[in-house]
Amino acid sequence: MALYSSCPGAKTVIVETAGVGPGDAGLVYVQIAPPAGSGPAFVDTLLAGVRVR
Repeated sequence: MALYSSCPGAKTVIVETAGVGPGDAGLVYVQIAPPAGSGPAFVDTLLAGVRVR
């Protein structure tokens, strides 16, 4: 997982993560911009809910 928040003067945070899909079907990539002040628990909960069929 990567966290980008180094933009000078900006408060936007972008979180990226990638992993292998079910049965090695391919790469699953997720990029989100969580609400300001939401903290790591929000990101963890959101990513835990990602499902691939």
